[in-house]
Amino acid sequence: MREFYAFLIQFRVDEGNILLQCSRLFLQFIIDCYATIEAWRLLYIKKHQSTLHAKLYNGLQDAITVGENDAHAVGTRLVLPALFTGGPRYMRQHLLDTMAICNQMGYPDFFVRFTSNPN
Repeated sequence: MREFYAFLIQFRVDEGNILLQCSRLFLQFIIDCYATIEAWRLLYIKKHQSTLHAKLYNGLQDAITVGENDAHAVGTRLVLPALFTGGPRYMRQHLLDTMAICNQMGYPDFFVRFTSNPN
């Protein structure tokens, strides 16, 4: 799906670029594409919990460990893998990577920001 939307928004010399010329509608189209792709990614993660080894995070066992006595409060847990951008495991993994780099190489001295102008 992502490749299809990327194909749609490419600039082509020989074709009419009606999609690229609709300024605000084009931005809304891009937002809708992003939301659709993220929804499909989350649906895939939800449907393939067994292949993502979510059984390691058994909700009932965790609830017993915490001391939960009410069985109605225990549900199935949806585990987001560390590859899902924006998830807590993703953020924690990058934080730990950053801290390891700072520990090994030292803290950064400069913050460099690049801006490019295609025109």
